[in-house]
Amino acid sequence: MKFSEATEAKLERLLAGFPPDHKRAALVPMLLFIQDEVGAVTPEVVEEVCRRLQIASLEVEEVLSYYSMLRRRPAGKYHIQICTNVSCLLCGGAELFEHARRLPRGRLGGIIVARRALAVPRRPARSACGRHHSPVCLAGL
Repeated sequence: MKFSEATEAKLERLLAGFPPDHKRAALVPMLLFIQDEVGAVTPEVVEEVCRRLQIASLEVEEVLSYYSMLRRRPAGKYHIQICTNVSCLLCGGAELFEHARRLPRGRLGGIIVARRALAVPRRPARSACGRHHSPVCLAGL
């Protein structure tokens, strides 16, 4: 898989900063650079990253399942993240999420709505849950 010259240059600079036996440490920034260009971490991207870093696809899948900023599908133009952790749910997070679900032309739970213009994924643990800050909602991220 080929990327733009700018992304290829970023990837080369990134890999040059790691010793050959520690290339795996470049995994997350590499995925972010590629996601910025492609829009998501597709199976083709996973295959290419595995080839470049000489790692198993399982290692990439582990990272994809852990970091919420890495997406398997393209995000909408507008992004709203609503915390669905217990603290936020008890303080109105479920109602906020359901309200967002009723936005025009939409289904949520990570699915892009309104002609791919709006994404409202469930995002537990925004690290601000509590009595004075719940429910947590991040917009535009």
